[in-house]
Amino acid sequence: HRLLKSERTMRFPQLLPLTILGISTASLAKDKDKDKDKDKPTSTVELANGTKVDFDAQLRPRILANSGGDYVSGGDDEATSTVRNRSRLGATFHKGKAAPAITIRLQDVRSWGEESDTLYDHSANGMDLHEAHAKIPFSEQVAMVVGRQELAFDEQRLVGSVDWSDQGRSFDATRLDIETG
Repeated sequence: HRLLKSERTMRFPQLLPLTILGISTASLAKDKDKDKDKDKPTSTVELANGTKVDFDAQLRPRILANSGGDYVSGGDDEATSTVRNRSRLGATFHKGKAAPAITIRLQDVRSWGEESDTLYDHSANGMDLHEAHAKIPFSEQVAMVVGRQELAFDEQRLVGSVDWSDQGRSFDATRLDIETG
């Protein structure tokens, strides 16, 4: 019993910096959410029937370095580093704000060098359908969004897309949007 108590005491100081980092990051997320879509779409094409297609893309490499100390007895103490990559390619089809819109966004998340054989590895384990939803407007102020979509409530404190993680998060949901004012 005495050994367990000392292990718990030793782990607390190591978690404190992570807690402080989490608190400071949450306060910064509020400002980030306002500008989340400022760079979308990256390109717009208008089709012959008047439908507009907004294309967007994201390529986000991230270097992860592990110093090797995992603070658990018997753990692996070898230092490692890797590059993780998130690629997204999306398209939104619409005819204007008052018309229905369809969004499709593919995502691929993997580590560089993960595939040892690009000729015979057909698994595509990192590929996913990140978003696929339809927006159905009922009026200028009311619309319903149905399908796989990113959700954010209370500036992502309650529910969020967790965009800081490699894969992000999306939900299969139906949402009613009401614009006021």
